[in-house]
Amino acid sequence: MVIQIKTDYIISPTKGDYALIDHIEAIPSVAYCYRAQLIENSLSEALITLCKEYQECIDAFSILLADEIEREISAYQLCLKYNNSKLFDLKVYDHYVTFFTKYRTADGLLDDYRW
Repeated sequence: MVIQIKTDYIISPTKGDYALIDHIEAIPSVAYCYRAQLIENSLSEALITLCKEYQECIDAFSILLADEIEREISAYQLCLKYNNSKLFDLKVYDHYVTFFTKYRTADGLLDDYRW
C-alpha cells in the first residue's frame, strides 16, 4: 500500500486517541515504513508508554513481553483516517512519528495482527 494523502490523522476508533500528521514520507530503505511530522498529538500517555515499552522489549530480545504489550496496543486498532490503512509499530518522538502499514512477522508481512 502506498500512502496517497500526505496529511492524515492517526486514530484509534476504540479508544479515541488521535494525532494529526503531515508530510507523510516513505522511508526508502524499509518496505511499508513511513515517517511523518507530528502536528497535533492527542495520543494518550498510556498508548505512548505502551509503544515505548514494546520497542524496549524488542531491543532487549524479550519477545514474550513484547507480544503481551503488542496485544494491548492492538486493542487501539490504530489506523490512518483518510488513507484508510491500519498501522503498526508506532514510534512517537517529539516532532515526528514512524510507523508501518503492514504487520511484520518472521514469516513476512501481513495486513493485520496474527490474532
